[in-house]
Amino acid sequence: MSDYMCGNCMKCLIIFLNVLAMLVSFAMINIGAIVIWNRELVKSVVGPFLNNLATGAVPLTERQVSDIAGEFHNLIGVLGWAPFIFGFFIFAASVLALVGICRPSTDVLLAYVALTGLLIVIPLLIMIIYLSDRPSMMTHADNFLLRHMAAYESINSSTTSSILMGVFMAAFQCCGYNNGSDFNTTGWRFTGMENLNGRGFNLTHPLPCCKPGNGTTSTTGIPPGGGGGIPPVIPIGGLPCPLNFTANNSYIEVGCRKILTQQLVFLTDIVAFTSLIPLCFNIMLLIVTVVIIVNYRQVLVP
Repeated sequence: MSDYMCGNCMKCLIIFLNVLAMLVSFAMINIGAIVIWNRELVKSVVGPFLNNLATGAVPLTERQVSDIAGEFHNLIGVLGWAPFIFGFFIFAASVLALVGICRPSTDVLLAYVALTGLLIVIPLLIMIIYLSDRPSMMTHADNFLLRHMAAYESINSSTTSSILMGVFMAAFQCCGYNNGSDFNTTGWRFTGMENLNGRGFNLTHPLPCCKPGNGTTSTTGIPPGGGGGIPPVIPIGGLPCPLNFTANNSYIEVGCRKILTQQLVFLTDIVAFTSLIPLCFNIMLLIVTVVIIVNYRQVLVP
């Protein structure tokens, strides 16, 4: 009688825990699907940020904002596959558990144990590989950055790559892929000609690489504070950019690859360590199910 009552209590516990697991899996699947396929959500988040940065020298059109948001979506969309796929398998495992308890069937529960074990081992292996060498896991982002940086032409260009990299370099205070010398690379599209306020300038580096207000001579040839200075591609207090770029008045020695890697590592660390929550939950479910199968098999299958 005591074993029967304990067995029923354990049944109720595993049903309750797997219902919770199903709710968690629904959340993971939905979050993953939104990140993977909802481009409009990315646009609604990125759009105001882009418009705020680009207001002034080179205003953005709605189409340009949409195109840039699409590129951001291509970059971060891959992060949604992990919660989407694992959410689906957690849901499938929970269905097996409920069928195995309610049917009842030890074989189905053993299949559930095997699937749950995989859902524990595989994420652990992925996390170990990721933590052992984070930067090497950023190949997709590196290729994305290199492709768009090499296609940068000027702040006057309406191409998605020019606008995207102009905003990126100014916002993250970096220049080029490895550094500013990249823009002298054969095959890169940087023209050297920047045009603002009706005046053209032949520069060695893009204007977004400058530190506004830190040069002794602005792009108009007027010292900062002398009035009439041309703002950078992303105006910061209307301060002028330097005419001659150096390590002191620009970001030409700061590569964007390092900055992007740091930002993505921070983001993927959040995703990785947040995934420990469902992982621990699966471990608990596995332990409870094994205890039920070992100690209450006769109660499960009369």
